[in-house]
Amino acid sequence: MHNLEDLVRQRVYQIACGYEDQDDADSLRTDPLLKLVCGRLPETGADLASQPTMSRLENAPTRTACYRMALAIGEVYIEQRGALEAGGVPERILLDLDGTDDPTHGDQEGTAYHGYYRQQPS
Repeated sequence: MHNLEDLVRQRVYQIACGYEDQDDADSLRTDPLLKLVCGRLPETGADLASQPTMSRLENAPTRTACYRMALAIGEVYIEQRGALEAGGVPERILLDLDGTDDPTHGDQEGTAYHGYYRQQPS
């Protein structure tokens, strides 16, 4: 059994090391260095979480939970920004989102629904 803090720590370190896919968790769960940075002994410590466990972690938040997290992140940002600047909390925040098209390739799930730019899957 893995607690939430351990799962998040493992996921953050995996992503920081360039392992963005959850599938990598299966091969990395026994990696001595990753185990060490996650607070486990490299050789004798329990293995880290597997890919199915990481998938359950990432699919657990509900729509409501995601909305609440977004609000909380916004509040923390505004609070920190106000504390750092003499001018206080900004009146307006501009979110510059990247609208770059990212076409699907091959037989990926959801390919049939990717037609905004009328591109054919490659």
